[in-house]
Amino acid sequence: MLSAAALLFWGWQSGLLPIAAALAVILECPRFVKARWEMTDADIGRVWNFCALLGLATAIYAFTSNEGFANLGKLASNPDLQNTRTAGAASTQAAFALIRWLPLVFFLFAAVQAFSARQDFPLEAISPYLRFRRKKLLKQHRPPPAEYLFNVAWPYFVLCLAAASAHAATDNTYFWGLCVLVAWALWTRRSPGFGRNVWLILLAVVILGGFFGQRGFGELSRLVDMADGYNPGWLAMFLRQTTSPEQTRTEIGHIGQMELSSQIVLRVTPVNGSEVPTYLREATYRTYRPGRVAFWTVGEPIDDFSPVSEDPPNSGHWTIHSGQTNRSLVNITCYLEGYDRKNNWSTGLLPLPLDCDHLENFFAYGLQNNSVGAVLCQGPYFISYNASFGLAGTIDTPPGGSTRFRTNNVPAENEDLAVPDKEKPALDQIIATLPLAGLNDAQKLRVVDRYFAANYQYSLWQPSKKSTDTNETALADFLLHTHSGHCEYFATATVLLLRELHIPARYAVGYVVHEPAGKHYVVRSRDAHAWCLAWDATTRTWQIFDTTPASWVAAEGGRARFWQSLTDFFNWLHYQFARFRYGQSHLRPYLLMALVPVLGYFLYQIIRHRRRHQPAGAAAVTGPDWPGLDSELYLLEQKLAALGLVRRPGQPLTTWLNQVAEDPARENLREPLRQVLRLHYQYRFDPRGLTPAERAELRRQAQACLKGW
Repeated sequence: MLSAAALLFWGWQSGLLPIAAALAVILECPRFVKARWEMTDADIGRVWNFCALLGLATAIYAFTSNEGFANLGKLASNPDLQNTRTAGAASTQAAFALIRWLPLVFFLFAAVQAFSARQDFPLEAISPYLRFRRKKLLKQHRPPPAEYLFNVAWPYFVLCLAAASAHAATDNTYFWGLCVLVAWALWTRRSPGFGRNVWLILLAVVILGGFFGQRGFGELSRLVDMADGYNPGWLAMFLRQTTSPEQTRTEIGHIGQMELSSQIVLRVTPVNGSEVPTYLREATYRTYRPGRVAFWTVGEPIDDFSPVSEDPPNSGHWTIHSGQTNRSLVNITCYLEGYDRKNNWSTGLLPLPLDCDHLENFFAYGLQNNSVGAVLCQGPYFISYNASFGLAGTIDTPPGGSTRFRTNNVPAENEDLAVPDKEKPALDQIIATLPLAGLNDAQKLRVVDRYFAANYQYSLWQPSKKSTDTNETALADFLLHTHSGHCEYFATATVLLLRELHIPARYAVGYVVHEPAGKHYVVRSRDAHAWCLAWDATTRTWQIFDTTPASWVAAEGGRARFWQSLTDFFNWLHYQFARFRYGQSHLRPYLLMALVPVLGYFLYQIIRHRRRHQPAGAAAVTGPDWPGLDSELYLLEQKLAALGLVRRPGQPLTTWLNQVAEDPARENLREPLRQVLRLHYQYRFDPRGLTPAERAELRRQAQACLKGW
């Protein structure tokens, strides 16, 4: 009854009430149908293997499909990309879908228990370890382990309750339904040592504690959702670090060694022999804010993202900006490290070539871009796409002030030429040493490039500030004294220096692609890079202008640990699993097709080996499940029972036979009975069993006893 009620509750919570009602009726049929199936341990094992394999097939399908089973009906009638998107993030949806369908996966096992003549199943029938242990002990001529029995109804009851939780919580119906069912189950098993009132009071305390506890977790979740605005240090450790389109924190002013990871974060593969872009940009920023912690922000407007259209719909083709089709194509695979709790999907900025104009084979839930070239994606955690590039056109807006206005309708300053007042003295001091008189913008860029190449070096180590001027910034210390720093120093200094020369410039972050690995390139965390974008007034485009010494690539590669090959191997395994899980590989259809005949074989074995339970007294010739079950002692027991000498339930054989032989009229049968009992125990429990001669002796002595009556 409890399992059927839990099934109905699962169907109600999952929106599958008709299916659940039909299954509940099947589970309750044994109350009215007396026929039972005689299930051997082998039969039970076959049913379990079938359910386990069905669960594996369900998991493979759920975790390699973006939609999971949540939208199975929609996908069966209209399997388009729109229905795939409505399912939400693949990983979360797949996990919830798998949990939700577990009652269906293991229903056959619960139904077999209900229609079986056996009240409990041996754990050994479904545990390869216990079977192996038994065989090992018998082989060593040691007593077999104790047999553990279990009733499937209780685990199935718990499974239905867990599966019922895999849905969006819009009210408290699941909580109160769970309380009712669990209270019902506990009531049937309550200890007689506690009074009814005490038991009910304790149950009420636990229920109220659970109710207010779940509300507390809800408040904690709300605080986590606010982490973007309020992110204390202890909470930040548990949040995934992602590139923000609004601002980026630099390590300018950080003293000591910068530690960068060798973890592979991107894989770039040229398509049809195309060239590979050196720079993959994630975001661009316009406003520099110096301080103890220096930031670059996007400036104004802060959030100007607009949707990117997929043309035609459900085609996987997304137009970043219109124009002539570019000449090069690369495949990029990456991970969306952000997470949108409201919509239940992953999100993140896409690393793209600066002049990318469209994406192909890109199946995401949504795409947006802003005026400074950042492309924000909503989709599954693992994503793969082809990026077209190569004609120098960009989506970045030309330099200029914000479209918003400050007070008194005075336009904002041109943020692409803005320089913080604190940084101007050092920049002007550098400019005074450069031969720039009479040069155009292109010539000025060459002078600046040569200046950094000749006077500065790349380093991840930053010493303490050398200048005694407390008002001098960390960037000024880099420009005037240390002449050594990492890419953030070079990119920031270059952007501000060009702006002082009246050349619009912006700060870009992303990755540099340089490490080949077979047919593709790998990009590691330590390949993260910052560079300058300079405005070319002649072509009216933004150009990459990177003054960081090229030696930085070799410097980073030289810091690789000796175990990098091992971590790369595990990263490759994770990459292959992600491809398989998110449907980017071609293995899923073949695996599912391979499982179909195996499932059919198990089902055939179950049907073929089933046996109808026969009433007591009916003749049945079956082989023994265990040595000793065909002992002639059982024939003697039936004979004595027919004569009224019935053995009481649980009464040991020795005690019973001694009572039978106490009658003086049966004194001549005492010794044959003792011999039968001794040989029976040896046959039944001794791992070595009986020799042929001893087996014949057991049969002879039993026949003698039968004739004696």
